[in-house]
Amino acid sequence: MRGRPTAADVFTAARTGERPAIEAVRQEAHRLANLIVAIGAFLDPELIVIGGGVGQNLDLLEPPLREELQHLSPIAPRLTTAALGAEAVLQGAVSRGVAIARESVFLARLGATDTAV
Repeated sequence: MRGRPTAADVFTAARTGERPAIEAVRQEAHRLANLIVAIGAFLDPELIVIGGGVGQNLDLLEPPLREELQHLSPIAPRLTTAALGAEAVLQGAVSRGVAIARESVFLARLGATDTAV
């Protein structure tokens, strides 16, 4: 694909049958499968929740992801899309920022000298 396509651009192009985009989706499925297998070796999750723009395209990503998982491991967790959708990362960052700010304010009000979080 030309230029610097976003994940949304790649998935849109893959849906229209563009070969480079389809290959990019397959490569992402391969990377995710390796990650899931590594996580599964330690945690044995029953369910993997995929968020962000990638998770919103699980219908397109899941078939090659399942194929990769079958080659790599007997572990086959269920896959689902995060409820927060494409805003998951942003909402997580905002939530963490609020938590840090709240903790800093309370530590300051309590007279604590160490405000490291």
